[in-house]
Amino acid sequence: TRRECRDLTHACYSEYIGKVENGIPRDIKSFWSHVGSLKSSPNVPTHMTLDKKEATDPTSKCDLFARYFSSVFSDTTVPIPRFDYGWNQTLSSCSITTLDVQRTLESLDARKSAGPDDIPPRVLKQCAPILAVHLTILFRPLLASGVFPSNLKQSYVIPIFKSGDRGNIRDYRPIVIQSALAKVFESIILNNIYSQLKSRICLEQHGFLKGRSTTTNLLMFQEYIMSAFANSSQVDCIYLDFSKAFDKINHSLLISKLEGYGIWGPLLRWMSSYLRERTLIVKYDGGTSLP
Repeated sequence: TRRECRDLTHACYSEYIGKVENGIPRDIKSFWSHVGSLKSSPNVPTHMTLDKKEATDPTSKCDLFARYFSSVFSDTTVPIPRFDYGWNQTLSSCSITTLDVQRTLESLDARKSAGPDDIPPRVLKQCAPILAVHLTILFRPLLASGVFPSNLKQSYVIPIFKSGDRGNIRDYRPIVIQSALAKVFESIILNNIYSQLKSRICLEQHGFLKGRSTTTNLLMFQEYIMSAFANSSQVDCIYLDFSKAFDKINHSLLISKLEGYGIWGPLLRWMSSYLRERTLIVKYDGGTSLP
């Protein structure tokens, strides 16, 4: 019996390795997840510090992480200019159809963890045809009134070690886990806005865009260099890395720029509501922080 169990275990593991290997062209994430699982996981530090403050129990560690991550965001009061890009098209609302909601639900990654609402994406995905009707009825008046529900603004934050000292809170970066319903709602709105603004986005931008990535950026850069070499031209390159750039975006400035691109009315109020009064709960070492 023990031998049969061992043989079956080996066979199942070999089958799993084969699936991971064969799936590399279409699912590289699973491959790297497997590679990561082979590495020995370091122990969680017993003592963690943020400046001169120290934490030893899980809850205190989470509170220190929460304090640090929230301090990174800087909503500095600056004069907000009025942007006018000469954009004649305007958008004050979005069409939310049952079909849109169903397709968005079905596109959820069932492997992802549940957010603060404790609703697993797998449940929403499998029940998409039924839930789509009710969620459409819920989303439409929320958008019309320019309100993003406060209970969907809460997110889990998982600290991930970058490099340096594992006991130093500052050497971690946050991974945000939102509620699946929040992702569905924002994805529907994003698709509508993207179709309105995609023609205004420069070809040189590769981040945060569908079909663009670091790969497309490097391919374009390589083509530029090869063309320059063929013409015996000089190429100078400057790399910049803005510290915590994504976390420090001024929301008032962002809303003003969207208004300059023709976003107004309930849709602009919805986006402003989406950005305001968000809360986070840090989960680490079996503990959680206060919101």
